[in-house]
Amino acid sequence: MKKILLIVMLFCSISMIAQAKKVYCEIVGDGNFKGDKVKIEVVFDDSDNTVSQEQAKRIKDEKKQFKTMLEALNYLAKSGWELEQTYAIPETAGMNRGCVFHYVLSMKVSD
Repeated sequence: MKKILLIVMLFCSISMIAQAKKVYCEIVGDGNFKGDKVKIEVVFDDSDNTVSQEQAKRIKDEKKQFKTMLEALNYLAKSGWELEQTYAIPETAGMNRGCVFHYVLSMKVSD
């Protein structure tokens, strides 16, 4: 019985160690009500995560400019990012009232 318990505990501890962690990035889209002037920015984690740094460098090196939020989302999805959550924050002041749209994405990476 003790051997079985030891094997189960050993298996559980190994599986916990081998789990991948998630890194996150965010697509932020800011535009006017008509949607003809949209500014899109991709924000990556500033930590020492190599995946985020490589993605940020690739977008910067390619001088990638996204015309729509969906274009940015599709680009990152092809690189392995998964959509976690979306939300919009309405602007309450100014002539061109609109919303700032946020898409939060994640990617599983091994330690």
